[in-house]
Amino acid sequence: MKMFGGLRKLAAPGATLIVLTVNRDFIVRHFQPVGIEEAGDVRIVQRRRFDIETSRIDNIWEFYRRSKGVDSPTLHHLLSVEMDHRLYSLHELTELLESVGWTARRAMGQEAGPMLRLGAPSVDSPTIWISVSA
Repeated sequence: MKMFGGLRKLAAPGATLIVLTVNRDFIVRHFQPVGIEEAGDVRIVQRRRFDIETSRIDNIWEFYRRSKGVDSPTLHHLLSVEMDHRLYSLHELTELLESVGWTARRAMGQEAGPMLRLGAPSVDSPTIWISVSA
Protein backbone atom coordinates (compact mmCIF):
# COMPACT_ATOMS: atom_id res chain seq x y z
CA MET A 1 0.00 0.00 0.00
CA LYS A 2 2.87 2.34 0.81
CA MET A 3 4.39 1.87 -2.65
CA PHE A 4 1.10 2.56 -4.48
CA GLY A 5 0.48 5.61 -2.29
CA GLY A 6 3.97 6.93 -3.07
CA LEU A 7 3.44 6.39 -6.78
CA ARG A 8 0.12 8.22 -6.59
CA LYS A 9 1.80 11.24 -4.98
CA LEU A 10 4.34 11.32 -7.80
CA ALA A 11 1.85 10.81 -10.63
CA ALA A 12 0.77 13.74 -12.77
CA PRO A 13 -2.99 14.31 -13.13
CA GLY A 14 -4.39 11.81 -15.63
CA ALA A 15 -1.34 9.53 -15.42
CA THR A 16 -1.98 5.83 -15.93
CA LEU A 17 -0.52 2.99 -13.89
CA ILE A 18 -0.84 -0.63 -14.99
CA VAL A 19 -0.39 -3.26 -12.31
CA LEU A 20 0.34 -6.86 -13.26
CA THR A 21 0.29 -9.49 -10.52
CA VAL A 22 -0.37 -13.14 -9.82
CA ASN A 23 -4.07 -13.80 -9.26
CA ARG A 24 -4.69 -15.03 -5.70
CA ASP A 25 -7.87 -16.82 -6.77
CA PHE A 26 -5.92 -18.79 -9.38
CA ILE A 27 -3.28 -19.82 -6.81
CA VAL A 28 -5.97 -21.03 -4.40
CA ARG A 29 -7.31 -23.35 -7.11
CA HIS A 30 -4.03 -24.39 -8.77
CA PHE A 31 -1.29 -24.12 -6.12
CA GLN A 32 1.85 -26.16 -6.78
CA PRO A 33 4.44 -26.34 -3.98
CA VAL A 34 7.32 -27.04 -6.39
CA GLY A 35 8.09 -25.75 -9.86
CA ILE A 36 11.05 -26.21 -12.18
CA GLU A 37 11.90 -23.93 -15.10
CA GLU A 38 14.75 -23.95 -17.57
CA ALA A 39 16.35 -20.90 -19.18
CA GLY A 40 19.24 -21.90 -21.40
CA ASP A 41 21.74 -23.72 -19.20
CA VAL A 42 20.14 -22.42 -15.98
CA ARG A 43 17.63 -24.46 -14.00
CA ILE A 44 15.39 -22.66 -11.51
CA VAL A 45 13.83 -24.77 -8.76
CA GLN A 46 11.00 -22.98 -6.97
CA ARG A 47 9.76 -24.17 -3.58
CA ARG A 48 6.60 -22.48 -2.35
CA ARG A 49 4.40 -22.40 0.71
CA PHE A 50 1.01 -20.69 0.53
CA ASP A 51 -0.85 -19.59 3.67
CA ILE A 52 -4.50 -19.35 2.68
CA GLU A 53 -5.43 -17.49 5.91
CA THR A 54 -3.07 -14.58 5.25
CA SER A 55 -2.78 -14.89 1.45
CA ARG A 56 1.00 -14.85 1.81
CA ILE A 57 3.32 -16.99 -0.23
CA ASP A 58 6.88 -17.86 0.76
CA ASN A 59 9.21 -18.77 -2.09
CA ILE A 60 12.73 -20.11 -2.24
CA TRP A 61 14.17 -20.00 -5.74
CA GLU A 62 17.35 -22.02 -6.29
CA PHE A 63 19.37 -21.21 -9.41
CA TYR A 64 21.66 -23.86 -10.89
CA ARG A 65 23.94 -23.87 -13.93
CA ARG A 66 24.11 -27.10 -15.87
CA SER A 67 27.54 -28.21 -17.03
CA LYS A 68 27.87 -30.92 -19.62
CA GLY A 69 29.69 -33.87 -18.13
CA VAL A 70 30.97 -36.90 -19.95
CA ASP A 71 28.38 -39.25 -18.45
CA SER A 72 25.66 -36.85 -17.33
CA PRO A 73 25.11 -33.14 -16.81
CA THR A 74 26.02 -31.74 -13.39
CA LEU A 75 24.14 -28.94 -11.65
CA HIS A 76 26.18 -26.26 -9.87
CA HIS A 77 24.34 -24.10 -7.36
CA LEU A 78 24.58 -20.40 -8.24
CA LEU A 79 22.18 -18.55 -6.00
CA SER A 80 19.26 -18.87 -3.58
CA VAL A 81 16.60 -16.17 -3.37
CA GLU A 82 13.96 -16.07 -0.66
CA MET A 83 10.77 -14.08 -1.19
CA ASP A 84 7.72 -13.51 0.96
CA HIS A 85 4.83 -11.54 -0.46
CA ARG A 86 1.10 -11.02 -0.26
CA LEU A 87 -1.16 -12.20 -3.05
CA TYR A 88 -4.29 -10.24 -3.98
CA SER A 89 -7.53 -11.08 -5.71
CA LEU A 90 -8.86 -8.52 -8.16
CA HIS A 91 -11.34 -6.91 -5.77
CA GLU A 92 -8.69 -6.63 -3.01
CA LEU A 93 -6.17 -5.00 -5.35
CA THR A 94 -8.80 -2.59 -6.69
CA GLU A 95 -9.78 -1.56 -3.15
CA LEU A 96 -6.13 -1.10 -2.16
CA LEU A 97 -5.38 1.11 -5.16
CA GLU A 98 -8.51 3.19 -4.70
CA SER A 99 -7.78 3.64 -0.98
CA VAL A 100 -4.60 5.56 -1.84
CA GLY A 101 -6.17 7.79 -4.48
CA TRP A 102 -6.07 5.86 -7.76
CA THR A 103 -9.20 5.47 -9.91
CA ALA A 104 -9.76 2.00 -11.35
CA ARG A 105 -10.33 2.03 -15.13
CA ARG A 106 -10.14 -1.52 -16.47
CA ALA A 107 -9.17 -4.99 -15.33
CA MET A 108 -8.13 -7.92 -17.47
CA GLY A 109 -7.04 -11.48 -16.89
CA GLN A 110 -4.61 -13.70 -18.74
CA GLU A 111 -6.41 -16.35 -20.75
CA ALA A 112 -5.16 -19.94 -20.94
CA GLY A 113 -2.87 -20.83 -23.80
CA PRO A 114 0.75 -20.64 -24.91
CA MET A 115 0.50 -17.02 -26.10
CA LEU A 116 -0.29 -14.06 -23.88
CA ARG A 117 -3.92 -13.13 -24.48
CA LEU A 118 -5.92 -10.86 -22.23
CA GLY A 119 -9.64 -11.15 -21.64
CA ALA A 120 -12.18 -10.77 -18.89
CA PRO A 121 -10.62 -11.58 -15.51
CA SER A 122 -11.67 -14.86 -13.89
CA VAL A 123 -10.60 -17.22 -11.12
CA ASP A 124 -8.75 -19.17 -13.82
CA SER A 125 -6.65 -16.19 -14.94
CA PRO A 126 -3.08 -16.87 -13.74
CA THR A 127 -2.35 -13.14 -13.75
CA ILE A 128 -4.50 -10.07 -13.45
CA TRP A 129 -3.85 -6.67 -14.96
CA ILE A 130 -5.51 -3.53 -13.67
CA SER A 131 -5.32 -0.08 -15.20
CA VAL A 132 -5.77 2.87 -12.84
CA SER A 133 -5.47 6.60 -13.32
CA ALA A 134 -4.40 9.50 -11.14
